[in-house]
Parts: sequence; structure tokens; C-alpha cells
Amino acid sequence: MLINQQIKLLNILKFYTEKKSLDILNNVSNKIKPFIGDKRIKRFEDTVNNRNKRFVIVCENLDNPGNFAAVIRSADAMGIQNLCLITEKTLDSNFEKYDMISMGSNKWVTVKKYKSTTKCIEELKEKGYSIWSSDLSATAFQFDQLIFQPNKFTPQLFHFLSESIENVNSLNNINNNNNNNNNNNNNNNNNNNNNNNNNNNNNNNNNNNNNNNNNNNNNNNNNNNNNNNNNNNNNNNNNNNFKQIIKKEEEEIKNLAINELYNNKIVNNNKNFIKNDEKIALVFGNETNGISELMRSLSDRRFYLPMVGLVQSFNISVSVAMTLAFLKMQGVITSDLSPLDKIKLLNQFLLSSIPNNKLVLEKLGFDSNLIFKLLKN
Repeated sequence: MLINQQIKLLNILKFYTEKKSLDILNNVSNKIKPFIGDKRIKRFEDTVNNRNKRFVIVCENLDNPGNFAAVIRSADAMGIQNLCLITEKTLDSNFEKYDMISMGSNKWVTVKKYKSTTKCIEELKEKGYSIWSSDLSATAFQFDQLIFQPNKFTPQLFHFLSESIENVNSLNNINNNNNNNNNNNNNNNNNNNNNNNNNNNNNNNNNNNNNNNNNNNNNNNNNNNNNNNNNNNNNNNNNNNFKQIIKKEEEEIKNLAINELYNNKIVNNNKNFIKNDEKIALVFGNETNGISELMRSLSDRRFYLPMVGLVQSFNISVSVAMTLAFLKMQGVITSDLSPLDKIKLLNQFLLSSIPNNKLVLEKLGFDSNLIFKLLKN
């Protein structure tokens, strides 16, 4: 009972601590935004809103720092924020030398360096990450045959749904046009019949009948116009109602598809099926030798990218880019940062764009040491 109370108290303390940090950092961002252009701020905000921490890239014992610079560039482009670099020997990590390769992406991602494979993997597992290593051994999984439960519907499915809606709308418009034509034809036939009857009666009462015919024609024309206007109004109402129905039911269609496909027992029992609550660290090894035996033993899964040529492996930066592109197409690299994580990252981006940022923070009335401590925690 006492332990439960302590846990509850710690959770309450954590909540108010995070809320206080969120308030402080929101205030910081509001004060420093005037120092930066609107377009750049918009770019930063869009980037932050698309960052992902479910996936982490780990590179073990690379020989060529230029390859890691290329990995950073791919990670940034795909929305991956966190990378780990394991270097048991000294690796030149002064990425300014490789700026033409990384295109400055090293400024916008978080790279944590380790001198020990064991230490890196222990920390990742403590944070709840499964360790997936790229490996060409016989028992590795073919990566493109894994089924990832998406956090959102893929663009391909959205395209399919919108295309289907457009097709239904087109069919509905064709049917409405056919109905209009039929109504017009019926009206024309009625007009002809009325005209014929009026012409027969004209022999007896020419003057009266002419007046009657004119009145009838005018009335018929007015009726036809009213019918056409009513038909058009009905068509517009039908189209609006149809769009509202589609919009209302689209979410239900998506949810139904998720339940049918991803809650199915057959899929859930499939060893190739990956649920969307699994956090994954993707490990890529040395350019020549691949991952170490220690990494292989610490891995929860091993995977490989299929190849059909004579070459035995991809360049590491290509492997990372292909892996991330596959995950992106599966709809699993999506924004998953908390509000606090987002404001931290936004402030890091904003402050990195301001020369002498500590001095600027002090002049704005902030404790710069406290702010940078909040950003690192």
C-alpha cells in the first residue's frame, strides 16, 4: 500500500515538473522567435511536428566517418531524431568536415556516442527498445516481408479511398444528369401534346385559343424552369449529403479496416507481424565485417535487405535509407513526440540559429544554465 502511494506521489511530482518545464520553454520560444525569420520558424515547427523517437539508428564501429554523415542525412530526411554511434576505436566525428555529405543535418539530429557496445545496448533496452541488427546470417528475417502495424493509414490507402469516392461521385453525377434529361424529355412531350390539342381547338375559337395557347406555353415554360431549378437544387442537395456521408463514414471505414486486419488472430500470431507499440533500435555494423559477435548475441532480431545482383551487400548509408523508406511506406514513421519533447526540440533548433544564444537568453531575463539543463534532460 505504501509503495503504491509513493508511486502515485512520484507520478504527481513528475506531472507538475513537466508542466512547469513546458511553461518555461514555451515562454522561451515566444521570446526568441522575433530574432529569427518567419519562414525558418515555420520550417522548424514543421520538422518538429514530424519527428519520431520510436525508431533509433545505431551504427557500430564504422571505419568511414563520411558514411555516418550520410546516415545522419537520411535519418534527418525521414524524421528520425535519435542516433547512437558506437566507436571502440577513435573515429573522427567532427562532422563539419563532412558537411557536403551530411548537408548540415548533424545540427538537427541527436547523436549519442558510446565506446562500448554493451553500454549502448543496455541503455536502449532500459528505455524499452528491441534491438534489431542488420545481418546477412542464414537465420535473419527478410526485412520487406515483415508486417508493421501502422500508426496511421498509409498514403496509398488514402489515395485508394479518395479515388473510390471520386468514382462514386462521378457515377452519382451521371445518374443525376440522366434523370434531368428524362425530366426534360417528358416536359417536352407534354408541351407538344398541349400544343397539338390547342391547335385543334383553334378552328373554332382562334382569338381565344391563341390567348390560351400563349398562357399554356408560358405556364408550361415556367413549370419546366421550376422543375429544372428544383432538379438542380435536389442534385446539389444530394451531392452535399453524399459528401457529408462520405466524410462522416470515412473514419469508421478506417477503424473497421484496422480492427479487421490487425486484430485478427492469424495476423497477431504471425511472427512477422510487428505491433505499433514496439520501440525498435535498428543496428548497422562495420562496412567490411558487419555487426560484432557481441552485438549479434545481444540482438532480439536480425534482418537483411533482399538483393538479386552479384554484389553481397549495400553501402551502409544506402541500407539505412532503404530501411527507413520501407518503414515510411508502411506508415510507421510518424510524429510521436510528447508536447514537452516537441518544445524542447523546437527551442534547440531556435537557439542553434542565434549567435551568442546564452547572452541573448540572459538579456531576455532567463537563466541560460537552467534553460540548457532543461533542454538536455
